[in-house]
Parts: sequence; structure tokens; C-alpha cells
Amino acid sequence: MRKILLIGTAVVALSPVVTQANDSGMFYVTPGFGSQGFDGDRQLDSDTTASIGVGYNFTDNFSSELVYSTLTADRDDVAGVDVDIEQLRLDGLYHFTNQGKWRPFLVGGIGDSVVEVENLDDDNETMVNIGGGLKYLFSDEFSLRGDIRGFQSLDEALTDFGINLNLQLNFGGGSSSSKSKNPNPLLAQAQPKKVEPIQSAELMDSDADGVSDAADRCPGTRQGVVVDSMGCESDDDGDGVVNYTDSCPGTPAGVRVNAVGCQLTLKENIEISLNIEFDNDSAKTRKEHLKEIARIADLMEKHPNATLMIEGHSDSYGDSNYNKSLSQRRANSVYDVLVKQFGINTNRIKALGFGEERPVASNETRAGRQKNRRVVAILEATIEKEVE
Repeated sequence: MRKILLIGTAVVALSPVVTQANDSGMFYVTPGFGSQGFDGDRQLDSDTTASIGVGYNFTDNFSSELVYSTLTADRDDVAGVDVDIEQLRLDGLYHFTNQGKWRPFLVGGIGDSVVEVENLDDDNETMVNIGGGLKYLFSDEFSLRGDIRGFQSLDEALTDFGINLNLQLNFGGGSSSSKSKNPNPLLAQAQPKKVEPIQSAELMDSDADGVSDAADRCPGTRQGVVVDSMGCESDDDGDGVVNYTDSCPGTPAGVRVNAVGCQLTLKENIEISLNIEFDNDSAKTRKEHLKEIARIADLMEKHPNATLMIEGHSDSYGDSNYNKSLSQRRANSVYDVLVKQFGINTNRIKALGFGEERPVASNETRAGRQKNRRVVAILEATIEKEVE
């Protein structure tokens, strides 16, 4: 019994210190009952326990409690002999989560157990316990919990076990929504109240942009942006798009811009033709052709998105199949000059022979046949033009 009194005195002495060091906890009481099973060497039958505890929530996850329990067990070797067992222990509980209705926890502690047998001296043991359990919250103030734990004697090589079911009733210290309040009402009354300074309308600056509300023509300015003397976001190039969202600062005055402050552009397709005439029954390019081919190559370099179609043609003299092959060789001849001499990527050029299918002049005259022996190159590109 002396150990019980010492433990109780220590807990009571420490409680005010802990309470003053924490301003967000709640006290609680835990009435309950359970079943105690004993080590076989004790020669005691399992029996029902009754308990009452007082605890304190230090945080949302950790609490500590002082628990008193009692039971009367029968000796399994001597009929009619009752054994009274009282226990006072200090336990700590750690909850894995503070969210939701169901909250699992670990529990462990140390205490003193007094065994009283009629006509015999009391026997004291120091017991440690450890276990786990589950709590269900009906409300912030009321919950039900159960646990299973083992008890190990520090004085004997004996191990017991217990199953407990407890109600938990929270009180004091405010609810979970008011944890910033001091749990001690006397200390709470002594806390000075914060007095908010009163600002005049001329000095107030609700959006904190450095311009008072009275002079601010653009209230609610975003935090961190530069504003002018009227509290509006700056637009240095005067294009109607503020600096904060202007992707093209320094736009020339008067030009039309898009939503991000860049000058508007229009897309326009261009088409440029090249017409090279060949000698009779020949697919070789002549020196005078290089100037025209170079002009096409320069345009393709200037417009990387441009593509080129090279069309080969022939007059109608001779076999049509041969003329088709001849026209393809003529298209390939210009193709090779662009690729090999000017380095144009082959993926951007197509060469196709049409033979005598598409004449541009009569094949009955010499001059007409000359015009039909040709290569036509059509360049297509999309260019962007700025809008003034």
C-alpha cells in the first residue's frame, strides 16, 4: 500500500506542473470493466475487474492517466479462499491518428499491485504493462475504447494479461476548436486582451500595395506587383497589358497586341514557282539554271516550314513511257542540286515526273515543244506578318 501512495502522490504533484506547461489539453475520466487472466503459477481463476481512471491529453495524439482497478479472484487449488487484488498504475497512450471516428492506440505503463489473502500478509508487486487498443468517438467529449495488454511482474517471473472496456468522458480545456485557450480559468482571466488599433479611412491600405484605400483606384491588387500612384498595376509600354502579365515588354507605341502584350501577327501562305527548260531528250541542268535554283534554296532557308514540289515535264515526241521516265529524271536533277549543293533536307522536297501529260504549249511547233520540256518547282510556306 505504501508504493501505491507514493505513486499517487508523485502523479498529483506533477499534474499542476504539466498542466501549466501545456495550454491546449483536456482532462478526462475513464470508468470501465474488464477480465484479468493470471499466470499459471499464481493458481488463480480469471475474474472480472472494475476500474476508474483520471487522465490528461497533452496533445492530440498523446495522453497519460492514473488508473485504479480492483478484482476478487478465487484460488483454483483451495476452495472458498478469495484473493483481493488492487492496482494503481500510471499509463501513457499514443494514438496513431487524430482524424476520424476510429482511432487505434498503443498503451503502456507501470504501477503497484497489492494482493490480499485472508489471514495472510499483503503481497506487493511492481507491474509493467503494454498493449494496444481501439477508440471510437461519439463526440468530442464522449468515446468508448477497448484494449488488450500484458502485465509483467518486476518482482516475480510472472506474466498476466487483461482485456478492458472503458468509457472516456472529456472535460475542461475547451474543445478541439479552441485549443489555443488556456485550460486554467484563473490564468485565462489574467491574460490581457489584444486591442486592435483603429485606423482612419485615409490611412487604411486593404490590399497592402502602398496606396491608401482613399486614393486607391484599383482595390484588391495582387500581392507583390508594382503599382502606380493610383494603386493600379503598372503598364510601362502603354499597350494595355500590365507588366505582371506582359510577355513582350517594350512593345512599340500604337501597335495592336494580344492578351499577353505581344504584337499581333497574321499568317499568310506564299507560293513561288520555278520554271527551267531543258534540251531535247536531256535531263541535265545548265549553268544558267543555278541562279534560279539558288533563289529557291534561299527562300527555303528563310522559311524553315516551307516545302517544295518539283514537277518534271516533257514534250510529246517519242514513246509516252520513255517521256514519263525522262520527266522524272529532269525533276530528280533539280532535286539533287538542292540537296547536294545547297544542303536542303530531303524531307522537305518531293520530285515527281508527269511526262507529256501537262503541256503548256502546242507540241506541233518547235517553240512549243521547248516550253514543254521543263521543270516547275512550287514552294509553299506560311509566314507571319506583324499587324500595325
